[in-house]
Amino acid sequence: MSFTSNITIAKSLPAVIYDATEELSAYHEDHEINGAFWHVRNATYVEAAPQHWQSIDQNQPSYATVQNTDGSISFFSMPPTSGHWTTWQGSGNRAVYNVLDFGVSPSNSDNTTTLYNALFAIAQAGGGLVLVPPGLFKFGGTITMDGSASQNPFPDASLIIAGYGSKTELLQTGTADLFSINAISSGIRFRDLQISYGGGGAAGNAAIRVAASQNVTCSRVFFADCPTSMYLGNKALQSGLLDCTIEYARGPNNATAVVMGGSENYVASCVFRQGVNGNPPAPDAPTGCTAVLVAPKGGGVYVADTQLSDFDIGLLIAGSDSNNLTHACISNVHCESGVNAVLIQPPAGAAIYQVSFANCVFARIPGAVKVNSGVLVDATKGGIISDIFFNNCMSHDWTGAGLEINGGQDIVIAGGRYGSNASDPSKATSGGIAVTGPAVRVLVIGADCSGSIPRYASQPPVPPPTPQPYGISVSGAVVDMQVRGCNLNSCKTGPLFAAPGSDLRVTECDGYNDQGTVLQNTLPPPSGSFTNKHPWPNAPQGWFGPIAFYVVGAEVFIDGVDTGLTQGGFTLAPGERASLTGEAGHFLAVGK
Repeated sequence: MSFTSNITIAKSLPAVIYDATEELSAYHEDHEINGAFWHVRNATYVEAAPQHWQSIDQNQPSYATVQNTDGSISFFSMPPTSGHWTTWQGSGNRAVYNVLDFGVSPSNSDNTTTLYNALFAIAQAGGGLVLVPPGLFKFGGTITMDGSASQNPFPDASLIIAGYGSKTELLQTGTADLFSINAISSGIRFRDLQISYGGGGAAGNAAIRVAASQNVTCSRVFFADCPTSMYLGNKALQSGLLDCTIEYARGPNNATAVVMGGSENYVASCVFRQGVNGNPPAPDAPTGCTAVLVAPKGGGVYVADTQLSDFDIGLLIAGSDSNNLTHACISNVHCESGVNAVLIQPPAGAAIYQVSFANCVFARIPGAVKVNSGVLVDATKGGIISDIFFNNCMSHDWTGAGLEINGGQDIVIAGGRYGSNASDPSKATSGGIAVTGPAVRVLVIGADCSGSIPRYASQPPVPPPTPQPYGISVSGAVVDMQVRGCNLNSCKTGPLFAAPGSDLRVTECDGYNDQGTVLQNTLPPPSGSFTNKHPWPNAPQGWFGPIAFYVVGAEVFIDGVDTGLTQGGFTLAPGERASLTGEAGHFLAVGK
């Protein structure tokens, strides 16, 4: 590295030396060399030939920050040394670039080409921080960063595209994608920006579209009226949104705010709302919109600590055609929707496995007109649903069930609250939790399915909500469904509705079988057989829990096996069949 005296280059800017007076006695020197401005700590530039640097305190390291002629910033250092040097240590990577130095300007009607050229040049130089200063920057086309292009492939370098929060706005005036990223593995981060669509775009367009790339992230980005804010394709890896806001009030109908394909992608600590400044959508606002579509080829999808407000569907977990979603984790999500807060619905040929929900709240938008369930697990499209887990969630104020299972297997609902649901008159046999389609191995344990959720003192007075008909209802065919330790009290019609013959076991549920209920008391004992699986005379909807029966003067058979006993107490487990022979004696059956 050669140096030219600043006195020769710019006589109006001589070197400035700061003689330190603070306790640490840190020496600083400013110097202009070959048009670049150097700010140096613990080193001085010797003008006499041959020009060189030398340290002030030879026992301390030296540092240099350089503003280059293109506005970018370089950083250098030197360890403690008693010698002198002409070349600093460090790559000298120009880590900070200002797009204004590349021709990008608020005065341009279309910055698509100039910003692409700037990003290409910066990536070609090794990448770094791309600074977009305050201002409104207009774009009419797509900035395509394609590392696999046959001609002039985009350099695979790490870029951070950063602004000054909402003061830096990138406005798409057309209807195309704004950024399209493909075959980039080093990572691209968008940070502290506002991205907007002036014309609203069209359903399917994306502010940021990612394909076959890794570590493409948005942090503290505000998306305004983008048709899709971020589209992560099936080959997008470890990409997503952190601490972002999506406001969706003037976009197209039937759009999706975020599409999550690929593997190990995420939405965390975000706020999505269909409305302006927290207000509900206006009458002319977009309709049929979804906040988050989870349709990956693979798994490891994460949605956490996020608010989804006023969309038709909050979370649509669909998988994709012929592809399986192997696992997804949704936690601490608060969702207020008009149709479904959560819809799990794989297409034919696809399977959804291992989806867990923890500490989530699923609420219906007041005034929503659709008669739907808050959470709908739906296998009617021909896909497979298995291993779905709800832990400590709350679903309330839905005209349908709080949580509806219309097909699937190995579904667990643990804890949580499912009250103030199924209020529409057409849902007379529904409940807080409802099984409406064929399901295998459904376990509901410790859930509060009592009729109404009390209103809080801070809420304005309104007529009390109509209690839901049942705590739990089973109108679809079930195999090995178990309900344990739930609260089924205070429902309008009864604690439990179940179709006769349901393979259902209910134990220790407050309001249903939490105390001895006489199911049959006859003298003499009934002849023939009876099964703990079908309606009993004094239990019109059937008794789907264990039964203790006491008999005197009749021989007892259980599942066809002669017990050899003619008197005593016996327990009939769900599904077991008992028969009695004899015409004398007394028979008493009690639900446990």
